[in-house]
Amino acid sequence: LRAAVLQRVVPAALPDDRVTMLRVARDGSLWAATAGGLFHLTGDRTEVVELSSRRPRVAALWVHEDERGEVWAGTEGLGLARVRGGRVTTVPATMSWKV
Repeated sequence: LRAAVLQRVVPAALPDDRVTMLRVARDGSLWAATAGGLFHLTGDRTEVVELSSRRPRVAALWVHEDERGEVWAGTEGLGLARVRGGRVTTVPATMSWKV
């Protein structure tokens, strides 16, 4: 699917017409990573997921659903974002992980 197709299906709902990745979730909903943020389409309901309350329109580069149904997005400049239960939490790009 291209952004033009999505915009015909979901008029004026996409945060940006530059779509970097699409993911169909287990529940059949569609997630789109765009240059203007993360977009979610469930049936006839659309939602732009705000990845940051401090920075408008953070670009989402990719989107993934894990085995628990949590949605993760890689962002430009913000780090990793997790969407769970309608809330967004972030892991800054400068944070190091201990394995």
